[in-house]
Amino acid sequence: KLVANPPKNLLFTGIITRQELVNYLNIANLFLLPSYDELFPMSVLEAFSCGTPVLLRNLDLYKAIIDGYYMSGNNFDDFNQ
Repeated sequence: KLVANPPKNLLFTGIITRQELVNYLNIANLFLLPSYDELFPMSVLEAFSCGTPVLLRNLDLYKAIIDGYYMSGNNFDDFNQ
């Protein structure tokens, strides 16, 4: 449903070039990664490198590596704040 009719502030780009990724991250208000189970994704570092604020699920992995550099939440209500 969301893919078929996304809100105006959401764009599904498909595969993009590295420069396009950097351009999008530079204009983004937020990088959100709500995954429950992740290895450490490069996308988080890419967002950091562009100065984009990062919001991640509250996982021990992130705390161990980048604690203090991102915002976190445990559920939809936390992310929505």
